[in-house]
Amino acid sequence: MRLFVGIELPSHLKHVLYNISEPLRSQLSNTRWVSPENIHLTLKFLGSTEDEKLDEIVNAIENAIKNFRKFYFSLDSVGGFPSSRKARVLWVGISHGSSELIELSKAIEESLAPLGFEIEKKPFKPHITLARIRIPTSIESAATQMPSGEISGRVVNVDGITIFQSRLKPTGAEYEAIRFIPLQG
Repeated sequence: MRLFVGIELPSHLKHVLYNISEPLRSQLSNTRWVSPENIHLTLKFLGSTEDEKLDEIVNAIENAIKNFRKFYFSLDSVGGFPSSRKARVLWVGISHGSSELIELSKAIEESLAPLGFEIEKKPFKPHITLARIRIPTSIESAATQMPSGEISGRVVNVDGITIFQSRLKPTGAEYEAIRFIPLQG
């Protein structure tokens, strides 16, 4: 099964994030938009994983995050990776709570390394992906048309992390939450 570790977003927020990208859909060609039900924040992509390994993964993550307390993060403005001038990924950034997300991601990375999952070489930058752009494109002018004021400052409570299974289908990926690991109160 194909797995990743992330944070589930409230359903209403997923739809807000999807709707704010509406002005860009006609302007950005060769772009694959994340469907509203799939919008989330990824902490660690695991990739193809043997089914039998799931319990080990859950145990490792439970141990890694047992001292983390619930927190919240707030959404910020829209941007692009690797840059707004040559964007391949359109995202919403995180302001408050970014350091907690980085620490959480680091703890998960380190806990899974002994199970054979490579530690990412690039530093983790918390974000929520809205779209993947096939040909690097400037989003600078288009992003100004997005009603970012509708998302900036919105808060997401993080009560735990979720292990998702990703199924690739001809119509696009489908994500299913298969385990939830709570944080301390």
